[in-house]
Amino acid sequence: MKTTFVLFGIALATFVCSCTTSSTQRYPAPPSLEAQFAKADKNGDGKVSRSEYGKLLIDEMAVYFDADGDGVVTKEEFVALGGDAAAFDRLDRNGNGKLTAAEAKSSEEAIEVLTVAFVGADKNGDGYVTLEEAKAYRKAAAPYFR
Repeated sequence: MKTTFVLFGIALATFVCSCTTSSTQRYPAPPSLEAQFAKADKNGDGKVSRSEYGKLLIDEMAVYFDADGDGVVTKEEFVALGGDAAAFDRLDRNGNGKLTAAEAKSSEEAIEVLTVAFVGADKNGDGYVTLEEAKAYRKAAAPYFR
């Protein structure tokens, strides 16, 4: 449960709220909602699917958890930033003690946990979030992240 809240908080802050992070080179201020939306909208159809959203968040979280910048996340790195060791083991499909973004993207559990906010943003329930829906959701959620 702790992992769910940590991952959800990071995901929400990164994509929906565009909250400011540390100004170090490793954690620059997040891009605008429009820029993040365009990056998530891989097929350019003007809407983001839950899968597209989840994969973007996994890519961004991989950078967050990869403390030494070597392109993989170790269990130690994951736990040090609030992740749960058991969740890491479920995501590390090949059991080598290193988690790649590709492994995380292949996990339905990771996509499900990270995209909890997606359901709230998808106001018309069509399975996609438009930029207008994302803006409305961010505006509604903003008071919770000040």
